[in-house]
Amino acid sequence: MPRNGLHRGAEASTFATMKTTCLIAALLLVSGCAKDDAGTPDAVGDVTDSTDGEVTDTRDSADVGDGVVQLDEPILERAPTGAATCTVERAIAPIADADYQIESLLSVGSAVVATRAYPILEIARAGSDGLFGEAEVLDATQYAASQSASAFDGTSVAVVWTRQDEGGGVTVWFAKVAADDLAVEVAPKELPIGNASYLTQPVIVARSGGWAILYAETLASGTALRLTRLTGDGAVDGATVTVAEGGAANIGFAHSFIATEDGGFAATFALGGYDNAEVSFVRLDAQGAKVSGPHLISRAGGGGYSSGASYRAAGDGLLEHEGKFYAAFTESYSTGDFPDQNTAVIGRLAVVDGAGNGELHKLQASVDDMTTVQPSLHLIDDNIGILWSYGAVIYICGGCITDYDMHFVLLDPATLTPVAPEVEQLSDRNGFTNPRGAVIDGVIGGALFTTTALDFHALSYPATGVFACTPK
Repeated sequence: MPRNGLHRGAEASTFATMKTTCLIAALLLVSGCAKDDAGTPDAVGDVTDSTDGEVTDTRDSADVGDGVVQLDEPILERAPTGAATCTVERAIAPIADADYQIESLLSVGSAVVATRAYPILEIARAGSDGLFGEAEVLDATQYAASQSASAFDGTSVAVVWTRQDEGGGVTVWFAKVAADDLAVEVAPKELPIGNASYLTQPVIVARSGGWAILYAETLASGTALRLTRLTGDGAVDGATVTVAEGGAANIGFAHSFIATEDGGFAATFALGGYDNAEVSFVRLDAQGAKVSGPHLISRAGGGGYSSGASYRAAGDGLLEHEGKFYAAFTESYSTGDFPDQNTAVIGRLAVVDGAGNGELHKLQASVDDMTTVQPSLHLIDDNIGILWSYGAVIYICGGCITDYDMHFVLLDPATLTPVAPEVEQLSDRNGFTNPRGAVIDGVIGGALFTTTALDFHALSYPATGVFACTPK
């Protein structure tokens, strides 16, 4: 995925090459490229149609996980109930004089806290106006610290990130700051993790008595997804648990991780290769031992299908609400060989109980050479919002610009019917990649603060906006 500030000297060349390689590899995965410049896109609040073009999704409902029923009617084609009104409250606009990438976004009441990387890793607070205050430096290692994730326990924000050394080794680091003023409470320190995987972002959650992280570790035989519990100060608390293992063909885990209402944990993760990955759901107890699963909740991989998420943007793809678990990811379907290839990427929403039984829904219909990027879930009042980007598939990037627009829809969690028409932020000269959201408290009905990246070649610039929903 594109990085920020990469127009500087040798780093620009290195990361431009990485980006091009990533884009070509992503043909059969779940995402495309990026788009950038410094223009402010137009904002619209109209109902949008994301299904124009040749629809390829005429296949049956076979090969879904046991206990999961696939429903073929796309969520976006269901008539809204009209119970709420959702609009673009503040149009997406670039952050002045900024060229970093926002890597994690976290709600802390009426404000948000974001980590941002390149050339160094920082953490900063912002209000609904999108103006960030003074940042706290977490890692000053030039262009080495990234893939950060954060969690909030009501008073403090904990952050984990990876640091890559010149020899290619990857370590995982931890720090804690006060949520209100970002004062450092635990200085950055390396966690005792063996050989962390650079392909997978670590994810951290708050738990009773401290924190827990889910991360990938590189083994001689492939990769392993590990859970480690931490004390409030970031010390290892108990044994590390292996949640899943992947063989040599595994491309890394794209996982989401939450603390559950019963004091345990739940996770989703992708496992497989670029052209056959699939998503599983697992529940764990307070010590990390498996309670249920893993359960397949996507289509089985292969035969043109591959399911997953962005491997460098893990996080908000799973939430628990009123006894059910909601998991968002993408599903690609490809036919033919490059350059005569067709790929369609749709959003998927699985709704399951604690045993992995439930339903698999399409977010939208499948359209040749159109892609859904990085869907995330956000609880607004008692409804579930989905945020994602959508645009044309990029097959080769020798200097690419995407046309991705940002989309948002609010759903009734019981029926997964929109309670208001889908809202879209249209791109102008810049496509919106790396979409992230955090619900802001103190706004009637609820508001979703959003960040995105505006990318071009190896350059990337951050931008923010706000969607708002008001009950009728």
